[in-house]
Amino acid sequence: MPYITAQHVRSHQTGGEAVHAFLHDSSHLNWSNPPEEILRTIDHDAGNLLDQDVSPLRQGGNEVLSYLDVLAPEGTQRSQMIAVIDEITASNPKQDPSYSWSRASSSGSA
Repeated sequence: MPYITAQHVRSHQTGGEAVHAFLHDSSHLNWSNPPEEILRTIDHDAGNLLDQDVSPLRQGGNEVLSYLDVLAPEGTQRSQMIAVIDEITASNPKQDPSYSWSRASSSGSA
């Protein structure tokens, strides 16, 4: 079960901005659990870090301006995840976070 998070961050020291991205193997999660339980588990243990992109700003001590978390069942194709993210973005002009979770989880793609 891949867990991807991207954070738009700003350096407190320089004011520079960047996007930091992290890919975790979250196979320890039980996809059949309710979304709230899955999110609580991720908050405490995101799983093994497989890859990251934290340049050009150093990681740590930055202000997070916005973020996007993507959690998908094992075997989900990248194109499926992108399609769901695009659909959520297009149909959610108010950026209501509860809508994003319920919409993505009901589609079965992410």
